[in-house]
Amino acid sequence: MPFPGGNALLGTHGFREFARPGDKGYDALLTLDPNYIQPPHLHPGGELAVVLNGMYFDGNMEGQPIHEYPEGTTVWYNQFS
Repeated sequence: MPFPGGNALLGTHGFREFARPGDKGYDALLTLDPNYIQPPHLHPGGELAVVLNGMYFDGNMEGQPIHEYPEGTTVWYNQFS
């Protein structure tokens, strides 16, 4: 399922439910330090992320990059991923 600008979803599980109108969404704008590594976590309701500036990555349990997302990338994280 492509997004404008040629970005694609990594998965689609839960996206249709996430995208339905209703009172369930939250917006957040995160500014992360260049070497910040998030601790392992889940996305119980799914998550739509847009990289506005710089580079972002998903990592393994040791914090090593698995996927890198450059500026302008849109990513969907499946429910419970």
